[in-house]
Amino acid sequence: MDEATDPEMIKKRMLLFDFWKNIPITCDMKASYHKIAFQEVRNIILDILREGILEEVPLDKTKKRRRHALSAQECQKYVSERLERRIKLSNIYFHLGRLEELGFIREIATIKGKRHDIAYYGRTAQLFYFGGLDPDNKLEDEEKKLGTITTIIKSLNPRIEEEKITELLEAILAHQEKRRKARSMWISNNSDLLNNLEFDILDIDKFLEIFEMTTQEGLQLAKEFNKLLRFDQE
Repeated sequence: MDEATDPEMIKKRMLLFDFWKNIPITCDMKASYHKIAFQEVRNIILDILREGILEEVPLDKTKKRRRHALSAQECQKYVSERLERRIKLSNIYFHLGRLEELGFIREIATIKGKRHDIAYYGRTAQLFYFGGLDPDNKLEDEEKKLGTITTIIKSLNPRIEEEKITELLEAILAHQEKRRKARSMWISNNSDLLNNLEFDILDIDKFLEIFEMTTQEGLQLAKEFNKLLRFDQE
């Protein structure tokens, strides 16, 4: 039977398109996974799998949809293009394996190729959020950043107690985490609508993030923070 009309083959090909609407839009991951996932090549792989590639739908060449499941060879192609250097296929397999091990991606389907079966990989969620405020789970980069900000504020305000600075920064982080959860909840509550629209889910998340500090609590925290930084608020 011709592969183009093989019902089982068509079903698998359609799964590469359809699975995207059946996975969670957001997923909370351990903060410690952030650096592991966002190593350069892995970051690009995750980006490509989120963005998808526009492709003709099986049995209907007049329609195009985004396919969010890619093979290792396809990942190699797009990663190499973005880095402007050739990445070895063995390297791509290594990173795919690590992402799969951590739960960022999974095998969506295995489809028979000309010479051998080809595995296609897709994300386990459209968006990944990392960490939170667990002291044992803070990111090293975040701690370094907070330490730098504390030093700057202390230098600009020699008389202020470091404890006061810490309290303010922790309050800001707590507010951001609360608003992040609110974003995640809004996205989840509107998942049916969002899944029927053709756009990158990261765009709406970034847009909603703009409003994190526009609540009354957020504005007050921003005002206190700007005052300590002596930053022009006009």
